[in-house]
Formats: sequence, C-alpha cells, structure tokens
Amino acid sequence: MTHDTIFLDTQVLLLALQEQPPAGQESLAARARAFLNAAIKRKAVVMISSLSAMELFARSGCADHAELARHLGESFAVIPFDMAAAMAAASVCQERFNELQHSYPGGVAALVGDIEVLGSAISAGPARVLSNKPEFQALTRHYLNVEDIPELPPEHPNLF
Repeated sequence: MTHDTIFLDTQVLLLALQEQPPAGQESLAARARAFLNAAIKRKAVVMISSLSAMELFARSGCADHAELARHLGESFAVIPFDMAAAMAAASVCQERFNELQHSYPGGVAALVGDIEVLGSAISAGPARVLSNKPEFQALTRHYLNVEDIPELPPEHPNLF
C-alpha cells in the first residue's frame, strides 16, 4: 500500500503551527490545521523542508529549539537541503531565475528562498505540494503537482 505524500510549503507549516496566526489569516490557519490533522489521521506522509523548520524556529519565540525539533521530527518527514536538493534548486534557478527575478513578490531573496524549498520538494518527490502562496504555486507547478489549502468541509448538524 502506498501512502499519500504531501510536501508543505513554509507558509502552510507556519499557519498550521503558530499559536497566533497573523491578523486576517485565522480562517486560513484553521484550514491548514484541519488539513494537517486529517492527513496525519489517515497516515499520510507529511514532508517539510529543513529550511521551513529553520523559519519556524526563528519565528516561534521558543528558546528550546531541540524540543521543537523533536516534535517536528515526530510529526513530519523533515527533508534536508542536501546535495540532491541543491542540484534540483540549481536547475530551477537556471530555468526560471532570470524570468522571475524582477517580478517575484518579495524580491530576489524571497525567490531564492522559495527555489531552495522547491529544491527540497523536488528531491523528496511527493505526490503533491500544498501551498497558499500564488507565486510559489506558479513556480512549483512547472515541476510538481501543487494544490491550495482545501476548504473546510461543511459542518453537518447531528442528524441522530
């Protein structure tokens, strides 16, 4: 039996795990958490980049990075930015960087960061990537299947 393999982009990971989502993104955070809980419940393999973990460490305010790392390691397949990821990211750079460097939201630094995360995803080979960032979706679509965070299922009243 093959498992569903899902790679989360950094933004989805942050939305799902932050205690206080950014103002105006509470609904999106709830969707990310619901998706993540459902994926874990059905035993999907949920992957994150080690680069996304670094950003979570930096934003968490948690002084005990080892404890957070342990939790991430228990909950996710943490994909390193290793030589395979570096080669995949370099290929993306060669193919897309010149086209996108002047128009990418967040500028060159955001583009490079997204290419690095995409390199990790390509090296891991998930069935799909989950992202809510249109620019990351557009970049990823050239290499992997990418989807937005699904809507929450409608609540049904107790029928019995």
